Amino acid sequence: MDYKISDNTSLLFKPRFNLGSGSFNSENLFSTLTGADSTNRGYSRSYGDNDSKEMSGSFLLRQKLGKPGRTMSLNLTYSYSDNNITGYNYSNTHYFVNDSNSIIDQKYKADNNSYGLGARLSYTEPLGNNFYIEGEYGYNYKQSKSDKDTYNKDESGYYSILDEDYTSHYKNTFITQRADLSFMKQEEKYNITIGGSLQPSSTKSTGRGRDTTYTVLNFAPSARFDYKFSDSKFLRIRYRGRTSQPSINQLLPIPDNSNPLNITIGNPDLNPEFSHNLNVEYRTNNPKNMSWFGTNISASYTTDKIVSKMWYDDNGVRYTQPYNDNTGIYSTNATIMFNSRIAKSDFSVFTFTRAGFNNSVSYVNSANDYVKNITRNLSLTENLRITFRNNYFEVTAGGRATYSNAWYSVKGNSKAATWANAITGSFNINVPGGFNVTSDISHNFYFGYGDGYGDSKTIWNAEISKTLFKSAATLKVKIYDILKEARSIYRTTTDNYIQDVENNTLGQYVMVSLVYRFGKFNAGSMRRGPGGHGGGPGGRR
Repeated sequence: MDYKISDNTSLLFKPRFNLGSGSFNSENLFSTLTGADSTNRGYSRSYGDNDSKEMSGSFLLRQKLGKPGRTMSLNLTYSYSDNNITGYNYSNTHYFVNDSNSIIDQKYKADNNSYGLGARLSYTEPLGNNFYIEGEYGYNYKQSKSDKDTYNKDESGYYSILDEDYTSHYKNTFITQRADLSFMKQEEKYNITIGGSLQPSSTKSTGRGRDTTYTVLNFAPSARFDYKFSDSKFLRIRYRGRTSQPSINQLLPIPDNSNPLNITIGNPDLNPEFSHNLNVEYRTNNPKNMSWFGTNISASYTTDKIVSKMWYDDNGVRYTQPYNDNTGIYSTNATIMFNSRIAKSDFSVFTFTRAGFNNSVSYVNSANDYVKNITRNLSLTENLRITFRNNYFEVTAGGRATYSNAWYSVKGNSKAATWANAITGSFNINVPGGFNVTSDISHNFYFGYGDGYGDSKTIWNAEISKTLFKSAATLKVKIYDILKEARSIYRTTTDNYIQDVENNTLGQYVMVSLVYRFGKFNAGSMRRGPGGHGGGPGGRR
């Protein structure tokens, strides 16, 4: 709801609601090998039901204060979520080291809920000669609670014996504040913003018989430079710092034994992360040639990054706990997009290129000491297609290739690089009488994945539509996965393992839809500067 109270005052309200319920069931056969010998072998199953509800929203009050460029805005936010789970956890593991069996047979009830309130007040004051000063203060409060009761079976087969090791009632309160002060210069060709922010945060955690409280104060400079070379060429450079809190699961100091070979434990002493983020964007277009070019380069460096420390017991069970680390954790990404008509023909070419690299850290226990493991990930993607388009039909052909690789400083984890490739095509034909026929096909093939993964797949979809009631409505019939081969295949590379996954999809199905257009919304919109108003410097995008 966007309500204009007066020429100087407006209110914007955006609510969101979500209700959900579902069930889950996961079964696994597992074993751990040490060299050629098995350390353990077993079976596990986790299943249950859950219900969830969530709501959030924001109120934005925008106020002009008479003098051109003098504006104020107040943004209030709220959020609430609740997730209830009733689940069962069973596993039977045989350990060859001491020829013993371990059986877990538990029922648990978990209730995780959180709520948050936030406020941000922003004020912009013109100083003359196109100089402005902007002040902003933000306050956010979030409380999370996790209540979990776990029961073992009694002699009668009922889950009535409370297991205190896997039971907890935990509460975390996280408060962040942000005070910004920025100076701006706005000219016809360029905008410059230079400022800084103080970001104090405090965390209080209670549960398991202990209370933990700590505070952190971060200072982050901020800067933005926009340069408009012409109506068709634009450059933006931006730096910003931000604080991120640990999740309730990362803080919860109780073991999660749903996977008997990989037990995770939270750490109530975690500090919030703080990231430095730099972004450079350049774009240009040529209406005469119907061409567009854009590139974006981003980089981030994180302090107090939450990383994993892992250790193994004699039975091959891995334990994982999060810790803060400050030893060179960063990532970089770059994208290039280009689209243009070829000469003066009906053909056009589109290309999208992306490169990403990140450096992460984890720690693995070895000989009663932790060994630092540095993981470096590189990904490259190229997407190229050529399109022929006229007033009657459109035909597109192209291809896509994605290269991924990871390197570990701890030897023995290396795995071959992977390639995920596709040859694609589509057409769209307008048929007399208001009919439209479209179809798309993609042949996907892979290299470098584990045995049993990476088989080639061909995915074909087709659709026919008809406009009705003087084009006010459109009736569509679409069939998905005509060849019944749709699968998604990907590789997950973490700090301590590499995993190839193939997911089934919904399969072949037909969807019928009717879209009716009641009218047209007003396409006009007010350009908003700092504080949410037009007429101010450097409207936010």
